[in-house]
Amino acid sequence: MTAVADGPLPDSTDLQDPSDRRKKRHPKTNATTGASAAGIRALSVQFMTFYFRAPIKAFFRSRIDYMAYARAINPRVQANLPWSWRMTTPAILAHAVREHGWSFIPNQVLPPMLANVTVGAVLYTAYLQSLGALHEPSSHSAKRVYPPAPAQCTFAAGFAAGTIQSVIAAPLDALQVRFQTSDMLEGRYKTMWQYGAHKLHEIGLRGVFAGWSLSFLKDSCGSAVFFATFEYIKSQMYYNFVTEYYGKHTPVFEWHPWKSTIQYLEGERPTIKPHFMMEPTFLLTAGIAASILQQAIAHPLTEIQNVHYSRLESMDFAAQQERRKRSVFRMA
Repeated sequence: MTAVADGPLPDSTDLQDPSDRRKKRHPKTNATTGASAAGIRALSVQFMTFYFRAPIKAFFRSRIDYMAYARAINPRVQANLPWSWRMTTPAILAHAVREHGWSFIPNQVLPPMLANVTVGAVLYTAYLQSLGALHEPSSHSAKRVYPPAPAQCTFAAGFAAGTIQSVIAAPLDALQVRFQTSDMLEGRYKTMWQYGAHKLHEIGLRGVFAGWSLSFLKDSCGSAVFFATFEYIKSQMYYNFVTEYYGKHTPVFEWHPWKSTIQYLEGERPTIKPHFMMEPTFLLTAGIAASILQQAIAHPLTEIQNVHYSRLESMDFAAQQERRKRSVFRMA
């Protein structure tokens, strides 16, 4: 027989495994978590809204490599080691900050980043203004322009925007071509700001626009093809696909395969809202196709530019000698 102990029965909580007990969360903790989640959701919505308001800017090609100097002073990159997480941009930037302090970011990274932002802003603003002048509906600030701009308008607007960009970016191209990491490592220039000011003063206006005709062809033609391709896929192909995809069954019956996307309003025609993934898919396809075609035009011209820019060093040296002769004659 089994003996039964006398006394009160244990409480039900005493029969639980201590590891299974969960502490009740304080109401203040729940409120904090909810507020944090709401804040993150709000920021995410704002970011997505900004992206889809002007999604084409996400596919712009960076004109200047703002991590060139950071990679040049990284021993892993210089040793050509196999790729690892230490070769990523955050890791390379963290190494540069550890070696040179936080001043490395505003002195060496911020100038080329600001240059890229400025060139991108000029390109996009010039494109919008040119397209608005060529296609009146595009001049209005609307989420969707209908009817969409024809290909000849987007091509012409992109060509004009690329031309303006080539003029604004000429000094940046001249600085990038003449940039040598050894000048920074040897202490000739302390910051990118100092390098830019000294080099522009040294080469002058003639050196800035040396080879500009090739930049003009690359930027104008490349931007024209980029914008025309992007807008055609994003707008015209999207509208054609939606019309074909949702317009197969008319009138709309109860067994319509997309019945859940149809809104019925009394006295009005049924309104069909496309699937939420359709527009992002066309945006991504448009960006990839436009970038590939732009690169197909820019790459051959870039190779020709490299041959021309290889002679700029001798041109700069000749200009320096000429300035020295003038100074000697003045002293005499």
